Amino acid sequence: MAYVLPLELLNRIYKAEIGDVIDDKYMKVSGAFHSDDDKSVDENGFIHHKMSYKMGVINITYPQSYFATWEMKRAPTPDSENTVTYFHEPFVDGSIVNYEVDSLWRTVNGVTNYHDFSSLA
Repeated sequence: MAYVLPLELLNRIYKAEIGDVIDDKYMKVSGAFHSDDDKSVDENGFIHHKMSYKMGVINITYPQSYFATWEMKRAPTPDSENTVTYFHEPFVDGSIVNYEVDSLWRTVNGVTNYHDFSSLA
């Protein structure tokens, strides 16, 4: 099930350390950059990868956890000889106010189980 959170809130959670609580409500429980596993090579011999940032967030005032994924957007590279790729900061986009996140919880026989985010770190 998808939920919507303010993008500005997600950016503050992104900047927080794991375990930090934002607005006395949201705790960051994981966060990591990920790349796809596409090994295909184009006609020029280049590999094309997509980069994303994924984080887990728990609403500590209500038994709810969220998973947010942001597809990274490349930024101009200051030095064309540099082997580093630059990206714009995650969860920043002036045209977006709210952002859809996925819910990660389930209740079975009255017991709420949260997703184990440890595999993302």
